[in-house]
Amino acid sequence: MKKTLIIFLLIFFSFNSFASKPEGIICAIENARRYQNDLKHPFFARDKYKHCALSCIVTTKCDVTSTLVLGLAKELYDIFGPGTADLMDMIANIYGIRLGMKLNNISDCKRSCSAVYPSFTPRSLVKQM
Repeated sequence: MKKTLIIFLLIFFSFNSFASKPEGIICAIENARRYQNDLKHPFFARDKYKHCALSCIVTTKCDVTSTLVLGLAKELYDIFGPGTADLMDMIANIYGIRLGMKLNNISDCKRSCSAVYPSFTPRSLVKQM
């Protein structure tokens, strides 16, 4: 928790002058928390899909810069924290942001990101269906 707060403050104060509005980063954090549980589904278990879809959704609700800063902060946290940082995660974030600039609803974000980062169904679930 301490690392998260330090990284958040560092990112926030570093990029605050670039944000289009001061409440932008708060909007991005609130919407990321609100919609991240919508992406926890066994059929959509791919990490890149989640990065793309969540970035797209947050971009439709908040400004682009704040969404980008939030994605960067998450990857920085992964570098210093327990996660695994991945350049491809940032690329999926950027793709999601670009989609979010064109789309205007959550289902379009999910559908578009699913087309680029297809989900998979484990064989054990297919046999049970």
